[in-house]
Amino acid sequence: MATCASPTANETTRLQEFTVVHAFSIVYFIIVIVLGTVGNGLLLCVFIHNRALCKKSINFLICANTVVNFLISVLLDPIIAATNFVPCLKSHRALWMVRKSSDFFLGVCAVSSIYTLTAVAANQYLLISRPNTTYRRCCTGRKAVSIVLTVIWLLALVVVILFKSIDKCLIRFPVNPEIEITFLLPCILNYCPLVVIPCFQWGTVRTIRASRERVENKAAPSAATVPTGVPSVSSPPEARGLPLDGGPTTSMPLETTMAADKNDDDEEKKVRRRGKTELRTLRTMMVMYMILVVSWTPSLIAGVIPVSEGSEKVLDLFGLFLSVYPALIPFAFLWTNKNYSNVLRKKIWSKIRPQ
Repeated sequence: MATCASPTANETTRLQEFTVVHAFSIVYFIIVIVLGTVGNGLLLCVFIHNRALCKKSINFLICANTVVNFLISVLLDPIIAATNFVPCLKSHRALWMVRKSSDFFLGVCAVSSIYTLTAVAANQYLLISRPNTTYRRCCTGRKAVSIVLTVIWLLALVVVILFKSIDKCLIRFPVNPEIEITFLLPCILNYCPLVVIPCFQWGTVRTIRASRERVENKAAPSAATVPTGVPSVSSPPEARGLPLDGGPTTSMPLETTMAADKNDDDEEKKVRRRGKTELRTLRTMMVMYMILVVSWTPSLIAGVIPVSEGSEKVLDLFGLFLSVYPALIPFAFLWTNKNYSNVLRKKIWSKIRPQ
């Protein structure tokens, strides 16, 4: 009669660590699923209840990005979280195929989402820095944006298929320099938005800052120049263009002064408006890039740097942390975009206090 061998101390410790990692994985997926569902759901409500927002190309791209992120949080993340706790997953052929398909579509959705965010940054930069070019006339319509989204999805599909194929070749032929060099291509295509997005956003900030400085320089001489015909306080009535009998006069220095003051106020409003736009763009850039770095750094490390088998299993349990991006990015849009926050605030307020 065979006796069952008792686990050693190392095996017991490894089992405890494995259980702790699974517990953290449960907490992680609960958080990202709840945040992603709520955040992307609120942002979709903004676009549904104010469809005029989607007439602009930037908002249309953000709406498409939100739909993809919502599908990740509602459909793909729960499947990955549930299959993490199936013992001997490879022995269940159907569940194993579901898990591999979920991983594949998560990669496609994540890559297409970050490419869409790159298109948003490029669109914003071109519209602000080159407003009177053919780009505004030809590339911001609904058909043009739909073509861009189709190209993005096809490119994301090609990148993920290429990534998976080369990864299988590396597993089969681990010591092959030609395959390792080929592996750089999908890595570059996958992670180049992490460099391209901040470049476009920084270019947008510089354009807004240059416009604000031009308005400030234009407003400074006009504010310092005293208009001709403006009387001093101590000048007599006839010098101020007023008759001694208090009757009407033909000269209008007060209207000239009021017009000059109005122009100065308009220039100051332009400066303040451009300053707020610059600050809002900087805030959006900072928050968005922090989310991108947190979400994509683990997969970048796993793809470029050789990691141990245990670390690879841990990253696989957490889905390479790719779900952080779709869970947090809608809150960044709602916080930094006043149009979205105003529409959402009005909708919530109308539900609380219906007329």
